[in-house]
Amino acid sequence: MTNTQQQMLGSKAQALANAKRLLRHGQHKEAAEQAREVIRGDDRDAEAFRLLGMALRAAGDLEDAKQAEDKSIVLSSLHPNIFQATMALAENRLDAAERLLRAHLKDQPDDAATLRLLAEIGARMAQFDAAENLLVQALVVAPEFTAARRLLDRVRLGRDRSTASREGQFQRPAPSADTDATDHYAEALQLYEKVVELYPDSPENWASYGHVLRTVGQ
Repeated sequence: MTNTQQQMLGSKAQALANAKRLLRHGQHKEAAEQAREVIRGDDRDAEAFRLLGMALRAAGDLEDAKQAEDKSIVLSSLHPNIFQATMALAENRLDAAERLLRAHLKDQPDDAATLRLLAEIGARMAQFDAAENLLVQALVVAPEFTAARRLLDRVRLGRDRSTASREGQFQRPAPSADTDATDHYAEALQLYEKVVELYPDSPENWASYGHVLRTVGQ
């Protein structure tokens, strides 16, 4: 890495840290502008969009906040670790998915996309309280995160069914893992569509995209 590249990375890290500091101190407009400064230099930085969304929402600019939050979630989902975790979930390889997600969460503890996927693992393992806590954290960062809200409804329904089952009440079966796999392959397909659009010169991405299309019958 050249000295210029190191300086650029250092200055971006400093700008992100400053945006977080401004946000903590209630300087929402200043935090938003600092996040925008990072985005002007790198419009694929998920953390910058996440901070921008949080700052705008705190400042009352809800429409622009949602756009920034949605952009952050998409960009996070395209991160190699998060994308591979999505594929692992589709294949029901929960341990592999969890390792990838927890490693990413160490660096990005407020990443709503990562929190939602970890909650999915908790839901499949019937760890409903842990899953709910993760989803609540995700919705603090991105209150209009539709996938997280849908999963939260499923988690609460699963916990109600589990409680009813222990109390001897009859409940309809919960959705099967096959349904979860179908949902995650569909999500992976949407992600690959974005990946090949952003990186059209990567043969590996096109090959993997073809694999997912075949898997879902397209």
